[in-house]
Amino acid sequence: MKERGLIPNADTYDILFSGHGKIGNMKECIKFYCEMITKGYVRKTSTYNVLSSCFSKVKKMSEAKELMREMQVRGLSPNSLTYEILICGWYRLSKQPGLSKSLKTVIPG
Repeated sequence: MKERGLIPNADTYDILFSGHGKIGNMKECIKFYCEMITKGYVRKTSTYNVLSSCFSKVKKMSEAKELMREMQVRGLSPNSLTYEILICGWYRLSKQPGLSKSLKTVIPG
């Protein structure tokens, strides 16, 4: 992308995180996140949600939870998607039968 003269913005980084996260390539997600920070781009709730979702998909819930803490320290508020990502991630990790019934009432589908 840079080789073609395209300059990424914060939304571009969110897309890069999402794409690499979908295939479980967390090394690239972290690399792009560090690059984003180094370049001084403002992180938004959506940035943290995308990254948390990526960590959740690879069952690294402690990292996803840490991102939520970082988000709050930076003055950003978690939204309903933030909590959904964390709840679903913990569910996938634990597979607790009672939680399944509870989640179905909170998260349709």
